[in-house]
Amino acid sequence: MPSTSPAATDAVRRAAIVLASLGTDVAARIGEHLEERQVRALADAIAKMPPISVESKAQVLRDFARMCAYSEPLGGADYASEFMTAVLGPRAGSDKPVEVQSTVGVQRLYALNELKSRSLWRLLEHETPQTIAVVLTHLTAQKAADLLLEMPEELRAEVAFRAAHLAPLSPGTLDALASAFDGATASAGNADRRSADSLFEFLVDVVMELDVPSCRQILEDLKTRDTGLYQAIDDRIFTFDDTMKLADRDLQTVLRSLDLKLIAVALKGCSDSVRQRALMNLSQRAQDVLMQEMELMGPVPVTDVTAAQREVAATARKLAQSGEIATDRAAVQYVE
Repeated sequence: MPSTSPAATDAVRRAAIVLASLGTDVAARIGEHLEERQVRALADAIAKMPPISVESKAQVLRDFARMCAYSEPLGGADYASEFMTAVLGPRAGSDKPVEVQSTVGVQRLYALNELKSRSLWRLLEHETPQTIAVVLTHLTAQKAADLLLEMPEELRAEVAFRAAHLAPLSPGTLDALASAFDGATASAGNADRRSADSLFEFLVDVVMELDVPSCRQILEDLKTRDTGLYQAIDDRIFTFDDTMKLADRDLQTVLRSLDLKLIAVALKGCSDSVRQRALMNLSQRAQDVLMQEMELMGPVPVTDVTAAQREVAATARKLAQSGEIATDRAAVQYVE
């Protein structure tokens, strides 16, 4: 493979600075007009770019503005191809077919699920909300919820909003984004891609994985941005508290589907009325076992209680989807 000259390397670096200065939305639109190898070269330059001083950035942008002012009209894939080829030179044998490369790029994004949520946020905290939203949609619902909790409260609704309204991205854009995070994970993995799910359904799953205060906070923030989206999500939310207010027959079906140890953890710290509500919908034998579990349990971490309550609510939603119970709010029996 021919080596790239220092002048060409500097040209790529300067192009990367201009691209990074434009923001993800504009950069993504530009990327759609570039070849795969060009996008990867720019993404690699951006990923390896050291901190750029304000003065250096301003100088590059001034040079770019002068070039635009005195050149022929720019634009189109042909011009981009000629320009980048002139800068990079031929790179025969270095590119994979588009369909293979894009698949690998998507797998590399899904591989971010391997990171702990705090490490993932450290990787993303300086990225734009749009970039974070793209990454979010390639995570599992649980990992996406954990990531939302890591970021500042004022950013959560912005990222959730962008995730719900994310337009389809070109393979080149996804590959470029994946390249920026190369080395963050050990392998690509085989995460569920949710190819049949809509972004809205995914966002509902993410919100449902949050603790109640965080869930409500994000919904309130979303309400100011998109009332329709807020209402649609709010209508779909079904929590542990909602589960415990189901009609007796439906609640009995839910409780029979769960392990009594899980129910005991979920009820830890709940009010006496909620505990009694669960007990009265269990058989006498199950009541005795549950009471014994709760007496022997001792202190339980809040995170364990929250996880158990999520599983109870998730079981109720699955039973509702299969038609075994009714969970729409009109059918919920509220108990004082």
